[in-house]
Amino acid sequence: MPNLLRDARFGLRLFRKNPSFVAVAVLTLALGIAANTAIFSLVYATFLAPLPYRDPDRLVMVFSRLGGNRALADAGDFVEWKRRATVFEDLNAWTLRSVNLATGDRPEHVGPFSSRRASCRWSVRNARSRWAAPSWTRKARWA
Repeated sequence: MPNLLRDARFGLRLFRKNPSFVAVAVLTLALGIAANTAIFSLVYATFLAPLPYRDPDRLVMVFSRLGGNRALADAGDFVEWKRRATVFEDLNAWTLRSVNLATGDRPEHVGPFSSRRASCRWSVRNARSRWAAPSWTRKARWA
């Protein structure tokens, strides 16, 4: 304990002699701690935090294959997969791309969107995307 008090007195004497050095040292420590906290927060949110879905261990992602490479599935493939699915509880489609959708006389530019039940199944609110209405999947001509 006496050594700690002696070291504290010595530190205060140095601070009085050269306050700019102490300010730079404290600022460097503060920036290092802030950067470390920011990076850990990003890593935690991206890799370590549990997924915000119900039963995250049961979620899988299915892709098409084209020439041995992963490819985007088109709407026809999705409808066929959904019709034939026997090992999955449910299938949902989503995309971040925008598409041109023609329903009757008026074509419409839509995107990003997901199938209607995706967020219900996952117990999350889909804030950015637009729902693909069931009428779209029946009447749509995908362009």
